[in-house]
Amino acid sequence: MFGPVLGIGELLWDLFPSGRVAGGAPFNFAFHANQAGLQGIPVSRIGNDEPGQTLLGLLRDRGLNTSLVQTDDLFPTGSVGVDLVGGSPRYTIHQDVAWDHLAWSPQMESIAGCALGLCFGTLAQRHPDSRATIQRLVKAAGAAGAICVLDVNIRQQYFTKDILEESIDIAQWVKLSAEDWPGFAWALGLNPARREDELESLRQRRNLELVAFTDGGEGATLHTPEGIVSVAPLRVEVADTVGAGDAFTAGLLASRLRGLPWERAGKYAAALAAEVVKRPGGAPVIEPEALARLGQI
Repeated sequence: MFGPVLGIGELLWDLFPSGRVAGGAPFNFAFHANQAGLQGIPVSRIGNDEPGQTLLGLLRDRGLNTSLVQTDDLFPTGSVGVDLVGGSPRYTIHQDVAWDHLAWSPQMESIAGCALGLCFGTLAQRHPDSRATIQRLVKAAGAAGAICVLDVNIRQQYFTKDILEESIDIAQWVKLSAEDWPGFAWALGLNPARREDELESLRQRRNLELVAFTDGGEGATLHTPEGIVSVAPLRVEVADTVGAGDAFTAGLLASRLRGLPWERAGKYAAALAAEVVKRPGGAPVIEPEALARLGQI
């Protein structure tokens, strides 16, 4: 298996009451993809400031390729206030930051042709600058054969029907959580009380290979061309749930790229996410012994 997988979108600091922690879906996804045995590369933009340079150094220390992390001289590095309520995060997302202005580059043109897969979200498309760049990159990679995963992020007011529709159109997989479902259903005119039927109908109507729904401790459901696969939850002691969805997506993509059937891929993805929630932060280091056990699933 050759070629990278890309985590595209918001790169930022999560500001917890106890201090700042590197975060954002591209970092979490790319890092967990690396832990799952892939070559994860974040694609984002940081400010030319202390938070940005510290974040860049941390990514490199974690072994991530930072060649597609741009530096902005005008806008600051992104940050998000995070309050934990019963272990679940509540976010305050700051506006007009560097990742809102992700720009097209020759490096993107080059990597789009060799990427095995990518994960992009709706939150990172809140500004027209980043939206245009992200959609161009996803279209180019998808045309070259990459598995393009839409990670639905229903956050505050940063989503619209148009962004969701355009993103679904260029994806092969759609992943959303129980937290996202009410806003997703409202935006697309779906019946929130008939979730499974609506998600299966969406998969078929939009010619998607996968619609994945995650519900924390209740497990996950994978809507696939071979049928609906239920993924049982793993009972673990939860430190926090930040990054769990990114880990699930990374694990699922890694498993499918290795040729695993949907049921085994779902089990691996759930197990990787369970290892993440046992540790604080969205991108905790998982010990080699634990990763080896995951590899036996």
